[in-house]
Amino acid sequence: MITAEQIREARDKAFEAYRKKKQIPTHFVDAAQTDFRAGWSAALEFLFRELVEDDNDKA
Repeated sequence: MITAEQIREARDKAFEAYRKKKQIPTHFVDAAQTDFRAGWSAALEFLFRELVEDDNDKA
């Protein structure tokens, strides 16, 4: 059976091969990953606050 770790490793290996083929600098990838994570973090925090405030309004 294929594990999540094996899928993750295969995906990372394929992406790294693509990055090298297209000659995308590593720092661009790192910056994009940081922005992506920060965006998701902000979105989740917003949703959490909206849910908490909505629950507080109903209480």
